Amino acid sequence: MKNKIVQYSILIFFIVSLSDTLIGQQVYFVENQSAKVQKSDYDGNNLSLLTTSSLGLYGTATDITNNKIYYTNVVSDEIITAALDGSSPTILLNSSNGINGPRGIAIDGVNTKIYWAEVISGKIKKADLNGSNIIDVVTGLSSPVDVALDLVNNKLYWSDNGVGQKKIRRSNLDGTSPEDIITGLDQVGGIEVDAENGKLYWIDFGATDKISRANTDGSSPELLVTIASGSPRGIAVDKTSDKLFWSDVLGSSIGAAKRDGTSQSTILSSLSHPIGISTNWTQALPVELTSFTASVINNDVKLNWSTSTEVNNYGFEIERSQTSNLKSETWEKIGFVEGHGNSNSPKKYSFVDGDVLNGIYAYRLKQFDSDGKFEYSREVVVTIENSPTSFELSQNYPNPFNPSTSIRYSIIGKQFVQLKVFDELGNEVKTLVNEEKNVGTYNVIWNADNLPSGIYYYRLLTDNFNDTKKMLLLK
Repeated sequence: MKNKIVQYSILIFFIVSLSDTLIGQQVYFVENQSAKVQKSDYDGNNLSLLTTSSLGLYGTATDITNNKIYYTNVVSDEIITAALDGSSPTILLNSSNGINGPRGIAIDGVNTKIYWAEVISGKIKKADLNGSNIIDVVTGLSSPVDVALDLVNNKLYWSDNGVGQKKIRRSNLDGTSPEDIITGLDQVGGIEVDAENGKLYWIDFGATDKISRANTDGSSPELLVTIASGSPRGIAVDKTSDKLFWSDVLGSSIGAAKRDGTSQSTILSSLSHPIGISTNWTQALPVELTSFTASVINNDVKLNWSTSTEVNNYGFEIERSQTSNLKSETWEKIGFVEGHGNSNSPKKYSFVDGDVLNGIYAYRLKQFDSDGKFEYSREVVVTIENSPTSFELSQNYPNPFNPSTSIRYSIIGKQFVQLKVFDELGNEVKTLVNEEKNVGTYNVIWNADNLPSGIYYYRLLTDNFNDTKKMLLLK
């Protein structure tokens, strides 16, 4: 709006603490022969059967944010999901969705995706967490075993145990720019990435059963664990507790050590061919948010927040909701501000939500760590009451458009308002508004999906005002 306005705003200030809150640490695993999905404490106590499936369970991954566990069945060609307590097991994807020999699986909590390896099709695939939008990410593989994600650097890793392969490769998350990372392995199995510390872990179960690690670019490889008898398969890393876990399919056991391979122990034995393994490691994101405020300047809402410390902070999504009776309705993402990763000093952030219409709005932050886990801040609420001093019909935006555009108009005093769209010949094609309106500024979205490209006109008609503007639909 061009004219000066009178405004009233509410400014709310509060302090939010997202300090470390450690939850119960548990390891989850699947048994290939008994078709069991089980969990135990990190020391092997409190072994608990979660659910059962059919012969052929292989990979598993936990989604702590949504309280879910995902696991694969390489024989029945299924990806299954259940609650972390084992309840409500549901076949998410199967052969009818093109699933063909799924093995290892990984969760991308930042982009809400699952990735998995398929041994029969020779592909790495991904989909939304609900199983929709399946995409082939990497094709033409020989015998892919496992997948792992580095969400700090947006990299996808996979192990290939095919003849003439025996290697670990990586690419961008969309499968582009593939490259060899670790080559010359004997029999490569599970892999895991500790993105925060820049480490890649893997299992080689050939002539010598061993667990090794290197930098995520493959440099500086080092042997961590040698297993005298057995055959390790799956691997999981808990960064917060400095723990390394692996499954031993022939030893029928779960092993553990520190991440450097020291303090080795067997935490579970007498199992039935355990393969896939994961943990529920988490800290309520280790970012100390010390303040979060909102203020109104003209039609802009400025958000300011600060942190005292940050560990593994990927960044903040900014979400907004227009409220009714101070109750938040639908939340929408309106922006993203990158975090500082790791910091022991205070950091300040800001974001401006520009040109906001009249109403009561709530804002919140969705703070992500680099492994996809997130935490919401509390809400700040502002009220914007703008009183325009003149009639105005603004140019639509965007223009040209396809297929939707936004039309804004302002009225003074209580008026009966008509907002209509006409084609180039003057034929009315849409009535957008046809009712009495109070003083204020309004925004209308017009979707021209069913209309051809061309010039269109929109006209605002009130008791005391009449204006017409031109817009261009380009398909």
